[in-house]
Amino acid sequence: MNLRLLILFASMAGLLAIEAVNSSVFAQITSTRKTHEELIVKQLQQYAKSITVKVISNDSWGSGVIIQRKGKVYLVLTNEHVLSRGKQHRIQVADGSIYSTSLLPSIGSNDDLGLIQFYSPSIVYPVAVLKQTSRLEVGNRIFAAGFPFDINLSKSGKFEFTTGKISDLLKQPLIGGYQIGYTNNVKRGMSGGPLLDIQGEVVGINGMPKYPLLGNPYVFKDGSTVSEVRWQEMSHLSWAVPIPMFLHLL
Repeated sequence: MNLRLLILFASMAGLLAIEAVNSSVFAQITSTRKTHEELIVKQLQQYAKSITVKVISNDSWGSGVIIQRKGKVYLVLTNEHVLSRGKQHRIQVADGSIYSTSLLPSIGSNDDLGLIQFYSPSIVYPVAVLKQTSRLEVGNRIFAAGFPFDINLSKSGKFEFTTGKISDLLKQPLIGGYQIGYTNNVKRGMSGGPLLDIQGEVVGINGMPKYPLLGNPYVFKDGSTVSEVRWQEMSHLSWAVPIPMFLHLL
């Protein structure tokens, strides 16, 4: 074998060795990044569970999120349609404790939002961080939490945390105040639960699941409706009322 071939083979071997090292480093970086993201999501899930409550009325329930603590009194934000006015409600918190409640008057808008409060004499519970601005973008990762009804009775009423992304942001709200469309599955029972961003801020309140069975929920506040094509697009998404809409009412 002549000298030129020896040099060529040596160069090729060196390049292959460098490529192998680079591939190994890339794999390690990718694995570390994936592990870091999984850890963040796990922490978000634990946090979401700590601030999400079950709003119980008779043999039915919805979800809610603790948004304020004043002394020993806690304020919970949920959907208005979760609250059965004139009936007794109870709140079940993350540790399993159940408290009697009092409903607060309607917020005073046509948005699907309601307030309920409970009193905890000794135990201190976490309070959600609310998104103060409407700076959301299509493609943002998003997380929904609540207590769904499930055909599997062993899972029904247990805390659920789903991941997805924002897919639609309406310029004008639908009836009920819904503007955030996202890919997460939100089952019946999760209405009133929090919608969180990757920073752990509550950006919206779950309230409208995918694939509505009755009527047309995609009607804007001004009475206008969407086209058939747009209806099909929107029906593939869950919908939430943005938190800034609630904050503007305070």
